[in-house]
Amino acid sequence: MSKIAMDLKWKKWIPVLLWILWMSVIFAYSAKTATQSTVQSNRVGKMLCSVFVSGYRDMPSEAQLKMAESIDFFVRKSAHFLEYTILGVLTVWAMGQSKRLKGRLFWVSLLWCILYAVSDETHQFFVPGRACKASDMVLDSAGALFGIIMILLPVWLKSIRKKETEE
Repeated sequence: MSKIAMDLKWKKWIPVLLWILWMSVIFAYSAKTATQSTVQSNRVGKMLCSVFVSGYRDMPSEAQLKMAESIDFFVRKSAHFLEYTILGVLTVWAMGQSKRLKGRLFWVSLLWCILYAVSDETHQFFVPGRACKASDMVLDSAGALFGIIMILLPVWLKSIRKKETEE
């Protein structure tokens, strides 16, 4: 096998490895206890407040924490949506390496992401202080759908344009 062929073969595995890595990241976040998760989302909330709220850095630490806690719901739900948007993109990229899935790439990718969201929430059920929420499964699935559409839309539009120019 030539060096070029070997390089191409290896490069096909990069999306798959990134996809597996990202699912591992999601799993690791879901494995955090409720206390660890709260500390982390408060840290993100404080960072967002320091960027978007004028005078935040001059507030007493108790007021800063209270403000960060006030956006905790937004931070947590945005994290769900974003991490599954990324999973949707990586799933299409990884599964797109298989020629057999080309015609069903959208549906297979979406189904995989939904099943992963269900398994992720089920996993959280067994983590101290965490819960298994159907609403989070829906939010995760919506994020994945957004990511999948975001990466496939240009492909679909190109295909439509190509058909129009052929007619």
